[in-house]
Amino acid sequence: MPWRPSGLNRSPWKRTSNWASCYSRLASPNPPYSIQHILQMNPADAETHLKLGALFESLGRSAEALEHYQQAVRHKPDIAEAHGHLGMLFLSQFRLDEAIGAYQTALNLRPEYLDALINLGSALEQQGKPDDAAEQYAKALRVSPTTPTPTATWVCSWRTRQAGRSRWHLQKVVTFEPQNANAHYNLGNALLDLGEHARAAFHYAEVLTLHPGDEAASRKLALCQARQTKAATTGKVP
Repeated sequence: MPWRPSGLNRSPWKRTSNWASCYSRLASPNPPYSIQHILQMNPADAETHLKLGALFESLGRSAEALEHYQQAVRHKPDIAEAHGHLGMLFLSQFRLDEAIGAYQTALNLRPEYLDALINLGSALEQQGKPDDAAEQYAKALRVSPTTPTPTATWVCSWRTRQAGRSRWHLQKVVTFEPQNANAHYNLGNALLDLGEHARAAFHYAEVLTLHPGDEAASRKLALCQARQTKAATTGKVP
């Protein structure tokens, strides 16, 4: 049963009033001259490109985000966060080889870069390399062994892969992040493995509330409902 990363770990950039203004204007199909002015003043400033890349990515404009992340790396290749953002963008597009390369570069620059460790593990898992993925998750746990964050609890849940223990960890994730669709999906999987079809159905329904077009969650919800119906007709408790 495939599991999903319960969230790429993204380091939020801090918005000054100037950047907040730029962010609101970037929502326009035609960015205003103030944005162009920033680039004209800082054409080789890696931090400027990194922030603009994050802005464009948040607006779903991945091609422009990629251009700015690459510019950031080109102008200052020793910024681990720039490579991390590149990896995050590649991973969201399932460009796994490129994502892995970007994360490895980031970790060469900063070995305890928690976001990169977790997301590299996710990329390796999606490549069908669970042992290599587990190694990265183990490193992440050594970097942050006790921090009660959604990321840390999800790492624990992935490593156990035991439905009972995973359920406990994933319940923490959805408590921390009730809008985390992947955490609901994974919790649904754990509950389905345990035969708790009604509760699993609830979490698959939560996924569909957050992402109505999720085909995998729709199939799992239908499976839960079918098993509940069958249990009701046979008199067995699901």
